[in-house]
Amino acid sequence: YKVNIRQDIKAASWMRFYVITDLSTNSGASKRNLAIDNSFYPYQLFRDAQGNNLSVPFMTGLSDSTLKAFEARSRISLDYNPLNEFNYGNTTTDAMLARINAGVTIDIYKGLRFEGSYGFIKGHNKKREFESLRSYAVRKEIVQFTVAATPSVVPTYYLPTNGGRLTNTTGDQRNWTVRNQFVYDNSWGRHQLTALAGQEAQEQFSINTSTRVRGFDEDLLTYGAVDYKTVGGLILNTVYPNVSFLASTMGNDNFYTNEVTSRFTSYYSNVAYTYNRKYAINASWRNDQSNLFGKDK
Repeated sequence: YKVNIRQDIKAASWMRFYVITDLSTNSGASKRNLAIDNSFYPYQLFRDAQGNNLSVPFMTGLSDSTLKAFEARSRISLDYNPLNEFNYGNTTTDAMLARINAGVTIDIYKGLRFEGSYGFIKGHNKKREFESLRSYAVRKEIVQFTVAATPSVVPTYYLPTNGGRLTNTTGDQRNWTVRNQFVYDNSWGRHQLTALAGQEAQEQFSINTSTRVRGFDEDLLTYGAVDYKTVGGLILNTVYPNVSFLASTMGNDNFYTNEVTSRFTSYYSNVAYTYNRKYAINASWRNDQSNLFGKDK
């Protein structure tokens, strides 16, 4: 939903204010909708005549013999059923944004006035993605980090084989802007003069954090341990290699955070003179500074 309120206040004949308040929230939830692309066969059926969801493992890009060999060595099914996959994962999102803008105009003397505008924004968003153990993406990832030379060898699993994969992403932002300026606007006879001078400062702050755990149990709220030092290297002779058909590797995506602060300040002026509404001359000056660039001294 969204709420927007504006208030205009005339405190005196020479002073005017306005305040705009805006609040919006947005929540969403989705499952694993099937995305049709050029990898699907024309007129591909997803249900049989009896209404049963069909398995189409050839969509994984593996031949039947390779698929069976991977399943035998890992002892994990790599079956792919697109319509069943719909219920094997879910995503929820929640976002809120609050904005306040205010301004003031003060008439000082015969065409000279002060204008100020001020803004503040604060926002928060959260995204939760869960893939169950039945999800093909989770099963495939486990097999990619499984070592078993033959079907008769007990597999060594480098990822948890119980529970799904949970990813949480949060983001926060906090921005503010301050702008103050003096404006002179006057005309007499054939002359017209407009001038302004002011300063503006703003800051944008954002922080994003992402966590991912594997072997997550939605009932017990527990998760498995992963040796990221080991899986971050090259694990040779995995059942389903993801590097050059020889090994598998994975980056440490257990925790990530990023924080950015940007500040900007500007001083500016502008003068415009018009004579007899025919001839005009204009001059301007501006100086911008930011914490993103060092000073040249």
